[in-house]
Amino acid sequence: YPGALSKDSGRWFALQYPFYMFMNMLGGYSAPAFVSISGMGAWFYLRRSSSLSIVRRGLALLAAAYLLNFIAPVWFKPGSWYVLHLIGAMMLCAPLLRRTPRIALPLIIFALLVAALIAQVYFNVPLHSGNTKMNDMSQPGGALRVALVSGHFPLLPWSALFVLGFYLAPFVDSKKQKPLYICSALCIALMGLLGLLSLLFPRRSGIVEKLLYIPGSFYPLMPVMFFLLTGGVVLTVALVRRRELRRPIAAANPIVCFGRMSLTAFIVHVFVFKQLLSFTPYYRKIPFAPAFLLAYAVIALFLLAAVYWSKFKFRYSFEWLLRKVS
Repeated sequence: YPGALSKDSGRWFALQYPFYMFMNMLGGYSAPAFVSISGMGAWFYLRRSSSLSIVRRGLALLAAAYLLNFIAPVWFKPGSWYVLHLIGAMMLCAPLLRRTPRIALPLIIFALLVAALIAQVYFNVPLHSGNTKMNDMSQPGGALRVALVSGHFPLLPWSALFVLGFYLAPFVDSKKQKPLYICSALCIALMGLLGLLSLLFPRRSGIVEKLLYIPGSFYPLMPVMFFLLTGGVVLTVALVRRRELRRPIAAANPIVCFGRMSLTAFIVHVFVFKQLLSFTPYYRKIPFAPAFLLAYAVIALFLLAAVYWSKFKFRYSFEWLLRKVS
């Protein structure tokens, strides 16, 4: 009947499978957390290592990212720009961030957000981007355009999350919780303000349209979603840090071990569950319930592998190779 929901629409899936879609939404939260925490990690790393060391790590991570482009062509193209590309590139910038006065870092974050809006308008980035559009190298600028503004995790504005993590790391280190809560509250307030303005000004175009647009995903990342995700990530960091200060998390904790091999787990799972599965008749055809059970079973196996592998310092993992090159 007219107005019926398409079975390919996100709303149809949300109504039919609310729990699964909620869990999928939480999975989307992991990417901004990954980028922000990587910025924090870069600050901590530079306290004990040289600028040259983190630059080598960044180059190695970029190499791993482009390797992923080639071993998973079902998802990526040779010039695709995903989260590993972003973090690797930002590691190359970390020595510059260390030399930047701390007071200037919030200004850099603001400038990156403004630059992203301008670039999205200039390059005519659509309000909704799927995998095909984010991998499209045929438009003017090619792979450079994809890396800058239209890929999965382009430098504009995703680099702002890395810079934010770098800026907040000293507060985490000094056990100061208040600045983290203030940052989280400020981001949520800005999200609410932009959301309210979007209701007051329903007809808009250009930069204003992208500034006030309320998206359903972060492809592409626009201000409303940026502030929502940032507020949630910073609040989570503050709460976890608070808990850790009260009861330190043991190095042998399975989650800690898993975190120490997260790069290996990421590359393996993309290759196995995207590329290899695409060669079988089951690709994208496994029913929801078995698919989720299988996903959690794989996570459990990764946890077990991480605990066991930690006894050997994750020898021959991608993390082990990063330590070797840096």
